[in-house]
Amino acid sequence: MELKFNRLRVGVAFLLAARDQRRAKKASVQSATTEQKAWVLTVAYLSLIVVAFVLFYSTGKHLGVFVDEEKLNSLGDFLSGIFAPLAFFWLVVSVKMQSKELAAQREELAMTRQEFVDNREVMREQAEAAQAHKNFVEEQTAIMKEQAEHAKKVQDDNYKMLLFEKRMEVYNDLRHIFDQCFGSEVSFDTFDFLHISNRASFIFPKELENWFEKIGKLIEEYNNESDARQMAVIEDEIRQSLEPDKLYYIFGPYMVVSN
Repeated sequence: MELKFNRLRVGVAFLLAARDQRRAKKASVQSATTEQKAWVLTVAYLSLIVVAFVLFYSTGKHLGVFVDEEKLNSLGDFLSGIFAPLAFFWLVVSVKMQSKELAAQREELAMTRQEFVDNREVMREQAEAAQAHKNFVEEQTAIMKEQAEHAKKVQDDNYKMLLFEKRMEVYNDLRHIFDQCFGSEVSFDTFDFLHISNRASFIFPKELENWFEKIGKLIEEYNNESDARQMAVIEDEIRQSLEPDKLYYIFGPYMVVSN
């Protein structure tokens, strides 16, 4: 809204400048009109004198009635008497024209000064509007940055919570395999453990791959072994690897959701 107001102020300033130009042009036209009128009156005055001389000579009289033909001074006085009013007239016209031009110039200078003042005020308001817009953009940027950081934190927290849940599922599945060691019929499913191992490869670090590979080989040996004594040895080794304390020692550091 403030930017639109500043644009309106600039438009008004340009309209005022155009108005000043029209006024200066009008003053120039008025000066030219005054000069034209003066020339018309001059021509009329000279025409009147010519007509008067024609009428005077038509009566049979000559110039000697007004001028002493033996003295040139009298001729000069005669001509000066004729043209002195005309000179005075043009003096008055010139003064009047110069007065109008000076008045128009003074008015134009006053308007120009006012226009400079208005333009300076508009520029100041535009600078303030630009600064306000800059502050607004900075505030919006800070808010968006804060929102982005908050969204990233929420996303990280959700990821950590989901990761924790998936790791707990793997941990509980391994505990279930350990519980099978104490049933009436001990059995280890190689496919189930392979499935657990594959899931763990996506949610646990690489450090646990060797441990899963070791337990997988033991389960495979147990299922392929036919000697009961050797099966008991492998079963005991599997039980020791999957006992709760050992599992907690191995998986405990990865079950903590840290910030």
